[in-house]
Amino acid sequence: MRSVLGAQLFFSSVAQVVVFIALLLPPVIMGLVHAILYFQGRRGSRDPQMLNVADSGGNLSGVTIVVPVKDEPESLMLGMINHMTRLRSELRGDYEVVFVCDDPPEKAAPIKKSVEKLAQDLNLKVRFMIRTEGQKGRAAALNWVVRNFARDIVVILDVDTRPQPGYLTNLVKCVREGNAACVGRWDGYWITSTKLARAVGFSMKYLVDTLYRGRASKGFFIFPLGSGTAFDRGALLNVGLWDEGIVQDDMHIGTKLMWKGYRVGFIDNVSLKVLVPSRYEALKLQQARWSYGAMETLKNGWRRIFSSPYPFLKKVEATLFLMQYVPHALLALSGIVIPALALLLRQDIMLLGVVPAAFLLVLIGLYGYSFYSSLREVGLSRSLTIRTMGSSSSFTISLSPIVLAYTVIGLLRNRYSYRVTPKGESESALVSRCLEEKIFLAYVVGMMILNIILGNYATGLWLLMFIAPLIYTLTNAERIIKL
Repeated sequence: MRSVLGAQLFFSSVAQVVVFIALLLPPVIMGLVHAILYFQGRRGSRDPQMLNVADSGGNLSGVTIVVPVKDEPESLMLGMINHMTRLRSELRGDYEVVFVCDDPPEKAAPIKKSVEKLAQDLNLKVRFMIRTEGQKGRAAALNWVVRNFARDIVVILDVDTRPQPGYLTNLVKCVREGNAACVGRWDGYWITSTKLARAVGFSMKYLVDTLYRGRASKGFFIFPLGSGTAFDRGALLNVGLWDEGIVQDDMHIGTKLMWKGYRVGFIDNVSLKVLVPSRYEALKLQQARWSYGAMETLKNGWRRIFSSPYPFLKKVEATLFLMQYVPHALLALSGIVIPALALLLRQDIMLLGVVPAAFLLVLIGLYGYSFYSSLREVGLSRSLTIRTMGSSSSFTISLSPIVLAYTVIGLLRNRYSYRVTPKGESESALVSRCLEEKIFLAYVVGMMILNIILGNYATGLWLLMFIAPLIYTLTNAERIIKL
């Protein structure tokens, strides 16, 4: 039966079927996959790729910690040096912390003096190197250090990251147990307590629970992280180090390690504090770079993935991992295409049948429940958990036009001049004009009005899913709150 008591059970047109499959289903399926990975990861695993060790003492002999810096506030560098004093039980043996700076010498020299003086006062083995040779860029700086100065194990840290006790020791132990690289759990922190920072920081736990703990528990290939990853130097040299000019160097080096059959370990119960953006413009710059970088890596690295010795299903899963921004991009595309199609066809496209609508709602509910459960695990109250989920969803939808644009650019363009995400004092100078979001908001509001006038009520009301988050983002993202 096509209807029950006058209610349409299934689709009423081919256009609805196409929209459902191409635009609506992929983001919901991604949410379902995240939910499955979350619950799988919570059950744990016996896979040796997923380690659970927690030794807060150790000896970092043969370890070089590399901190690439360019246009970074001096306060963050000094803050990292001060933080290292908390790790004295680990910072023993033949280790070295190397700051490699790509700033002009006249700018870098006074910073070098301040950093090395503080390190000497605190009795830490720190070297500040001003790089004047070779191509500029993060990958070139890392290659220079690894080729010329690094010890057996190389740990990459961003200047804003703060390893917690046990993090460095356990990553190094993980590499020494036979992995080419090892990563740990990221945990967000912020300098300015905005609604945006709180939502991004709290939501980071769910991303780690799914994309790292969940995937590691199933034995999938774990891609290195840009900060907080320990590498075996020999493995890096064997794959040819980082390719210079690549935007998302962590994902790209992952495809090279997979190509050679190396394993990357994940340690679940040690954490690295990572500074999250407090301003919307900073988050937008970050997401533009990441969405471009993921597609650039997919375009350049899929042949390596499929020529690797990994099983076929793991190759497919790794490819899908690199496509993680595509469902996000489809959110914006659905907001652009569906209302225009409804007007063109004079059909209420979003008046879906009971069965497909219920199917979408059930999958969204499973995703929401897994997200809620993850946030509750860190001790958030029910009300704060729900508010965080709402804020996170709003920012995700608001960012979707940028993600769509840079996903397409990543597929079509071979080079992209990006800006590093501003941090600390640099971030405070940003002005969030939100031009793209305002244009998108004007579009969906106009489309909602036109569709309602023509009687496409379901499509018009569905556009509220974009309008409410965009308004929330424009009015609340940078509002400072106290926890």
